[in-house]
Amino acid sequence: MTINLKDFLSVMGLGRDDYAKRDLVNHFLEEMKKGLWGAPGSLAMLPAFIDPGRVPLMLEKPVIVIDAGGTHLRIGLASPGQGGPDIVLQGNYPMPGIKQAISQQQFYKTLTQYLEPVLHESNRIGFCFSYPIAMQPDHDGRLLHWSKGIHISGMEGKLVARGLQRHLYLAGFGKKKIVLLNDAVSALLACLAVAKNASGYLGVILGTGFNIAYVEENQNIAVIQKKRGKQIINIEPGSFTGHPQGPVDVELDRDTYKQGNASFEKMVAGAYLGNICQRLFLKAAEQQLLSRGAITWLKKTQPFDTVQASYLLNRNETEKRLNKNDLIHMKTIAQAVVERAAFLASCAICAAI
Repeated sequence: MTINLKDFLSVMGLGRDDYAKRDLVNHFLEEMKKGLWGAPGSLAMLPAFIDPGRVPLMLEKPVIVIDAGGTHLRIGLASPGQGGPDIVLQGNYPMPGIKQAISQQQFYKTLTQYLEPVLHESNRIGFCFSYPIAMQPDHDGRLLHWSKGIHISGMEGKLVARGLQRHLYLAGFGKKKIVLLNDAVSALLACLAVAKNASGYLGVILGTGFNIAYVEENQNIAVIQKKRGKQIINIEPGSFTGHPQGPVDVELDRDTYKQGNASFEKMVAGAYLGNICQRLFLKAAEQQLLSRGAITWLKKTQPFDTVQASYLLNRNETEKRLNKNDLIHMKTIAQAVVERAAFLASCAICAAI
C-alpha cells in the first residue's frame, strides 16, 4: 500500500507538526541546568575557564593560528592590525582522520608538517578545536570523544595542546605556548572583539557540526569554586537526547561512528543531512513516490552528501535527468530535512539565549 508524500514525511518524523517547540526548548533548558550542576543528563555544559570581561582584545604580537574544523584544518598567522588582527591563511587541508582512521602519532606528525612553514613566526599558537573538550584552567583541554566522522585513535581523554607541544619540541621546534579553544567559544570571543557594547554574546557553529557557547553566572556552575563573575560555557548541544527520532535517524545513528553519540547533531549538522536525504529517497522509492529512473540517478550521484542536496534544492541541473514528479518529490523531501534541522537548531539557540 502506497502513501502520499505528506503522510510519508510524517511517518519519517519530518512532518511540520511533529515537534512541539515550547516543550523542546524547555526540555533543553532542563538538560542545561543538569549539566551546570553536575547531575546526570545529556548536555556536558563544559566551562571554558574564561571570564569574558577579562579577555584582552588587542593583539600585540604575531600568533600562529590553527582551525581544526569538521572537514578542513586551516593554518594561519594573526598579526597586529589597525582595526584588529590581520589574519593570513597559510594552508587549508583536509582534516586528518576524515578519510581514513589514523593514530595519535600520525595526527600530530601531520599537523607538525602543516605548521612547519610558519613555526618560525611566533612561539605562541592559538588552537581552535571543533570537538568536545573538557577545558582546564591552564587553557589546555582533554578530548572527550571524536565526532563528525573523525577517526583518530589514542587521543580521547588526553590533553590536546600538551600532545602537540610535546611533538613540536621533539621535532626540534622548541617549546611553544599553546592555547586551546573550542570552536563555539572562539566564535563568542570573536563577537566580543567586534561588538564590545552588546547586551549579550553567543557563539554558534552550524556547519559540518553543531555547537553553541554562551555566558553563564559562576554561581550557577557547580564545578566553579569562585562564585563571583561570569564564565563562558560550551554546551555541546549535539549530545542532547530529548528529541524524537524518525526511522531514518535511528538507522543513520546506528550506521555512523559511535552509535548513540551526538544523535541530535546527526539531525542538524551538515555532515549528515545529505545522508539523511539519500536514505529518505530510497524509502520514498519503496513507496512508489519516486521512479526507478530517480534511483538510477541517485546511485550514480555518489556520495550523495549535503553539497549534492544543496545543488538539488537550489539549481535546475538535475531537471534533464529526472522527471518532473521525481524532482518535485526529491526537493520536497530535502527541503523538509533542512527545515527540520533549522528548527531543531533554533530551539537549542533559543534555550541558550
